[in-house]
Order: sequence, then C-alpha cells, then structure tokens
Amino acid sequence: MHSAESLARFLTTRRSTRPTRIGWALVALLTCPISSAVAQNTVVIADRAGPAVVTLKSYDSRGDAISQGSGFFVPDGRIVSNAHVVEGAARVEVFSAEGRLLGSVPHAEALSSEVDIVVLPRLGSTPSTVPLETRLPEVGEDVVVIGAPLGLANTVSTGIVSSVRAVRGVTLIQITAAISEGSSGGPVLNTAGAVVGVSVASLGDGQALNFAVPSRDVAALTASPPGRVPFPDPTGTAALQVADALQYDDDMEWLPVELRIGEAVTGRLDVNDPTLDDGSAFEYYEFSGAAGDRLVLQMRSQAFDAYLSVMALDTDWSQSDDDGGRGTDAELHVTLPHEGQYVVVANSLEPGEFGEYSLSVERATPTSLGAYSGSVTNSAMPDWPAPLRIEFESWTPSARGYLSIGMPLGGSGPVTAGFVSDSLVMMTVSETADTIFWHAPFEPDRLEGVYYISGGKQKGQSGSWQVTLESGSPLPDRRGR
Repeated sequence: MHSAESLARFLTTRRSTRPTRIGWALVALLTCPISSAVAQNTVVIADRAGPAVVTLKSYDSRGDAISQGSGFFVPDGRIVSNAHVVEGAARVEVFSAEGRLLGSVPHAEALSSEVDIVVLPRLGSTPSTVPLETRLPEVGEDVVVIGAPLGLANTVSTGIVSSVRAVRGVTLIQITAAISEGSSGGPVLNTAGAVVGVSVASLGDGQALNFAVPSRDVAALTASPPGRVPFPDPTGTAALQVADALQYDDDMEWLPVELRIGEAVTGRLDVNDPTLDDGSAFEYYEFSGAAGDRLVLQMRSQAFDAYLSVMALDTDWSQSDDDGGRGTDAELHVTLPHEGQYVVVANSLEPGEFGEYSLSVERATPTSLGAYSGSVTNSAMPDWPAPLRIEFESWTPSARGYLSIGMPLGGSGPVTAGFVSDSLVMMTVSETADTIFWHAPFEPDRLEGVYYISGGKQKGQSGSWQVTLESGSPLPDRRGR
C-alpha cells in the first residue's frame, strides 16, 4: 500500500510551489459528470430487473438477526450477494421485493472471501433473473443500482463508472451511484439491463466513493461445481479481502489504481476526483519498479493540458513534466533509483479542467549512445541542486536524446547536442517553454559546465551542471567536424 505520509508530502510540495514557479521553475510536482441514463431507460431497467432483486436477512445460531443485505437471481436460478452479508450466519432468509418470504438457506454453494461474493442455493420457484455481463464496464458508462438500503426493498440509484481500480490485487469498479447500508450484494446494471457488478462498499461521507465487484467474478463462481460451503466465520478466520483492500487513511479518502510497466490505461478527470488547493483535479496510480529501470511515462489528453508526475514512496525522489510530449501532452523519461513502490499522478495543469486521458508506462528502448547522470544548480539557489540525467539516443548528425531534471528544479525536455571548437553545446526547450543552452568542455566520460536560459519565462537565469557516464557508450569525439 502507499505511504500516506510520503504522498501527502508530495502533494503539499506541489501545492506550495507550483503557482509561483520561483527561480528556474521551482516546478512543484503535482498538482461533468456524464449524464446518467435518461429517466425513461432507468424506469425500464428497474421494472425489468426489480423482480430479480431480493432482500437477505442473516440470523445466528441463537436466532438473532445479525445483518441485512441485498442479492439477486442469476440465470441458473441461484442467488448472488456479498460474502460479508452472510458472515457468521446460521441461516439466511430470502425476501422478494414485495416482502414475501421466498425461503431460507443454511449454507452457500460457492463463496470467495477474496472478492466478497457468495452464491446461495436455488429456492424452487424463481420470480425473475438478470443476465451477467462479463466484460468490464468503460469509464463514463451509465449504471443503475438496485438494493435494499435500510430494508427499503428495490431502491434505485443512478450514476456512472468513474474508474476501474485494482486495489491490492482486487479489481473494483468505482461508481457514483449511491450505495447505502443494506444495499451490499445488490446488482449494478448497465443500460442494457445486464449486471456489470455487485455492490460491495461505500467510503467517505459525500465523496461518491462507491464500489462494486465485477460480474466476471460472479460468472467464474457460478461456473464452478456447486458444493455445501459454510458461511464465513465472523472471528476473522475467513477475513474478506475486499474489506481489507478498502481500508484507507483519514487524510487520503481515495485509492490508487494498480499500474504495471508495459501497460496503458485510460481515465477521466471529473468533479468527483480529489483536488489540490488550486482546484486542479488529479488521479494517481501505483506500480512496482526495480533499480535502474529506464521508463517512458506518457499522458495524453485532447480535453485538457496534461501534467504528469512520478515519485518514489519511501524517498524524496520525484520528477514531473507539463508539455514534454506533443502539444499539451506530458512525457517523462526516468531511471528508477531503487527497487520499490512508485506513484504516478495524472493531473490537469489548471483548475476546472476535466475530461478523458490515456496514461502509459513503458520500458525505454536501449540507447545507442550513453546515459549520463549528475546534478544541476541554479545560481539563485546554490544550496538546492537537482538530479540531472541526459540520455543520448542517436547521432543524426547531431546527438539527440532527452534531458531530465528532478526537484526542486524543473526543465525536462528533448535535447540536441553538437560541438563548438573543443566544447559540447546542447540546447533544450523545457516543459515551461524556456530555451536553455548548455556548455561544457568535452570529456567523453564526464561533462561539467554552465547553462543559460536565453528565452522564455525564466530568461536570463543561469547555473552550473555536471554529469558522468552511467551506462552505454560515451559520446564520440567529433570536435572539428
């Protein structure tokens, strides 16, 4: 799981520094709703699916009521709900939408504590059933939730899919449709009336942080041979993984999405996302990396100006970018400093900017020339050096590559290099649109010199830099050519 302290420090740094852009871009790191199904469609969906939704009441061995939830009939006539609804039960009574007792069951036929799903036996006659949709819903897709909050059978709420998240190995669908106490185990339906998920939890008062287990997990359980499975033990021996995964810090009422290197995802910034103090929305992702991993992170959006950051959770290492890609897209070239967990923050540059985006983390292609690393210092901040890395990728006919600068400075961007007399001269156009010239006497394995910002918002600023060859081949000596 993420470190709330390190992430809070990361976000606070961006809040306090980003608006000012002091020095050579003391660039800090970080930092509607789609309409729901039209009322007529909601009425039709609720009318068709409603008879298949039931209320479950669980009783212990003494006959005392211990919990209440929702469930629904699937096409094979069995009942699906959340495993935590039947936790500690000796029997579970099933009631129709009209409040009629349909029967009682003493055990389950299939159960998964990991995804919090239980399949109950058939009861004989089945009032109605709802089909299962095995594909994951898309972000922005309209959904209808039916349940029995506080015992109020067949209560309907609507919303959208705001995210599909992987939390500690459990895939969850985040929705804006309300899930109240007693709605757990009810169906989440798409506009075709098929079940895309099972209501499981709601977090944070007024935050619209509601979650469902994908129906593909239901399909997997119902496809397994039925057995006689005891209801989960309330002592914790059958602890529910979903409930555990949804634990979160009081000051971080939102969850990371698991991201794998080599994977591309799509997301959407909207009014339901957390915001920084300046009002800009963001979402964040978590991935595992190893020391020396060379990665290219890209964030693209046609709806807003993308701002992308990456940080290590257990150290102060971090990098960020605004327009390192094409147009207003963001792109970062990084080398991970150590093995561990990293967070990627997908953010809008300005407050009030919302819309869809794509995010990818790919391994960088091997460079044909060398990679150099060191530090860079602004003359106005001599005690605040920042990490500097230059990866030269080709010579066509000049050396080209990417120059990355970490905090507290900013200015990453593509680099072009050439020789003037006995010195190497480089030019970059930074993420803040500053044109920067770099100069150093040429040594194949070590470069140490000065830079000057000749144009842009930080025009006139200067500083020193030094890097040494870290990997690959040194730059070829082409002085005098």
